[in-house]
Amino acid sequence: MRTAIIGKQFDEERALYHTQNVDIQDCIFAGPADGESVLKESRDISLENFSSQMTIFKGFNNCYILL
Repeated sequence: MRTAIIGKQFDEERALYHTQNVDIQDCIFAGPADGESVLKESRDISLENFSSQMTIFKGFNNCYILL
């Protein structure tokens, strides 16, 4: 079963660590804590309409990782 995360802000270190089967929409990956690797070790993630101060790349198994 997929989970939806919509309209949230994440700034802490590894905020969504090891997240799986998630659709992320209209979210911000930045803020006062300025954490890194927000989606580290995540799998089967879709990102749509997001804002990030960190680099995003597509990794293994359709995983998107913020560095």
